[in-house]
Amino acid sequence: MGMQSFTLEELGLFLGVAGAAVGACIIGVLSQVQKSKCRTVKCCCLQCERSPELTDHTGEEPQLNPAP
Repeated sequence: MGMQSFTLEELGLFLGVAGAAVGACIIGVLSQVQKSKCRTVKCCCLQCERSPELTDHTGEEPQLNPAP
């Protein structure tokens, strides 16, 4: 029982699907880190200290309107 032969199209399809799956996992992790309110983030042997306060694109803190 040796290895099965495969075509170039099958190899390309496998690599494309595997790359998409890995990319989706990375995007999911980064999305959760961005939404988290933790000051210290540790993931996959990486550590980050950050300030999770709300800011808009100008760098100023937005004014939050209280609910009526």
